[in-house]
Amino acid sequence: MFWPKFKPVCEAYLKHVVQYNKPARPLLCERPFNPEAKNFSRPEWKLVNDISEAYKYGEAINEYITSKSHYTTEQIKYKLRHKNMRTKKSLREGLSKIEIGYFDFNNDGVNDRVLRNRRAQMKCSINRDYSRGDGSRYYLLNQDDTLHKVVREITQGVYDLFYFQGHTYLDAWFGDPTTKRGALVVFNPAAVNDKYRTSVMPVCKILYFPNTKEN
Repeated sequence: MFWPKFKPVCEAYLKHVVQYNKPARPLLCERPFNPEAKNFSRPEWKLVNDISEAYKYGEAINEYITSKSHYTTEQIKYKLRHKNMRTKKSLREGLSKIEIGYFDFNNDGVNDRVLRNRRAQMKCSINRDYSRGDGSRYYLLNQDDTLHKVVREITQGVYDLFYFQGHTYLDAWFGDPTTKRGALVVFNPAAVNDKYRTSVMPVCKILYFPNTKEN
């Protein structure tokens, strides 16, 4: 199923991602492209190796999330303090990674500064509910490299980013752990109103009906 306007990317995705991998199981994550498909590529991510820098970005994420809550000022301070403690532990132990990319995320012709907070040890499993936001998370950052400031959360869950013919897309698996049925969905990110707002519209859906059991 696809929007007619996005037929080229949908047909290419089906051929060079889904059919290329010949999956007996759903492509939950780690969806490699056919290397002969010249129109596909992925953004480059730079790992923040300096742990003190990673802490600052982690704290910026927590500050952004708690600022959107409806708690009192004192409750926010308490929650923020504990979130920062958990974040530092996760980064210190290598359970999560902070990565920065510079690319046009919302296809408005201007490069964005994007942060990916990646779960380093997350295992792909058909029994996981990937519609829940426990995978990699993406955030738009202030364009000033000297600032550790999150201006908007982009996505939650196990999304990947890729380019097709120079245009940015997201893809993700949405499935039911009970029936083991689901779909791969490709999304088109687009700028809305101001530079920090983004619409993420589904443009392709590839349904999966299992005929084999997971080992």
